[in-house]
Amino acid sequence: MAVSIACVRAAARHKSLEPYQFIMDLMGGSTRGVVKIPLPVVSILSRLTSDKTSTQNLSLYHTDNALNFETTMCKLLCVNRCIKTSETVKNPAMVSSCGAVCVEEATLDDAFKLVRASLREAGLAREFSFGLDFAASSLLSNAGVATEPRTEFLYIVDESAAAPVVEEKGKKGKAAAAAPVPAAGGGSLSGADVSGKICKLWAEQEFISLDDPLHSNDSDALAVLKRQISATYSDQEDSNSGKLANCKDGIGGDSVCKLQVVLDGAKLLQVKEDALEAFLTTFPYNAVKVQLCTLATVSAAISICKRAKAVNIAVQVASADRNLYPEPSDAFIADFAVGVGAGQLVAGGLESGEYYSKYNRITDIILENGENIQYHGRNFR
Repeated sequence: MAVSIACVRAAARHKSLEPYQFIMDLMGGSTRGVVKIPLPVVSILSRLTSDKTSTQNLSLYHTDNALNFETTMCKLLCVNRCIKTSETVKNPAMVSSCGAVCVEEATLDDAFKLVRASLREAGLAREFSFGLDFAASSLLSNAGVATEPRTEFLYIVDESAAAPVVEEKGKKGKAAAAAPVPAAGGGSLSGADVSGKICKLWAEQEFISLDDPLHSNDSDALAVLKRQISATYSDQEDSNSGKLANCKDGIGGDSVCKLQVVLDGAKLLQVKEDALEAFLTTFPYNAVKVQLCTLATVSAAISICKRAKAVNIAVQVASADRNLYPEPSDAFIADFAVGVGAGQLVAGGLESGEYYSKYNRITDIILENGENIQYHGRNFR
């Protein structure tokens, strides 16, 4: 990928273009057309899972009063400062691998409460919505199983992932942390069980975007998740509970979408074009995440974006977890996000310079183009 990026920069320089303009040309657009600026989706808080081997991340989407990129970033900085100074955060210097403030010994419910309290403190409670990276791929309990293809997916999900309500002899309450929902594997949960947990958490916390809900090869559970998302929304609407009202008219400018579920771009490339429509009908995905570091070339990344746009699913350009892929301070992904017209730039948190540089590059692009820009803002889909 590094060589491919260098080739793009050299070709752009040869044509006296900026990299984002050259990519706009490769996408079939005009290099002098309106420059589309993505919504910055910032990883605002991470929590260590109970085994302390991975993190689940909360991000913020500016869904109300998102006037321009600079205003959104200023407000996100304010929320980030409120989180760092919160009494709940015992070690504000602890930063996760995605560049966000990281908390230990906190449940997912605690993490949502902390960010909500910080939003209220900043006076921005009504302006932002949540995204959740559930990190299910790192929660596989049988990750070491060598049998391929894997026929059984089991997940270790602790009580922090919204313990399901259990009914026994007329009593209702949260399942005990030491006794998770029974499943094969003695404490591990099946994908179907995890799907139920996720939908319950969605109804409680009303996040609008979900990343890595299940392993991408756990086909049966992903199909279940799609059905459960639809059923959960219908149940909340029928009960007039007031829950999930934030997605009644859709999200991100997409009136049909009730919950954005993000697919890794490399997986999209594996789906044959003539099977893509059936794939999207069966599984819950309605957005694609493009991470340059996981791909071989810029051309492959552009192909993903073209395929996504052809079937009307949202494009999200993202940095990677630096525990998996070293994240340079190079800001090429910002040029790439603008060039392909992505609605969302997920470039990590505000506690690490290598992520911050991507957002700074977007600001430079805005200054270069004056009024010839269009900010996706709340219409990020």
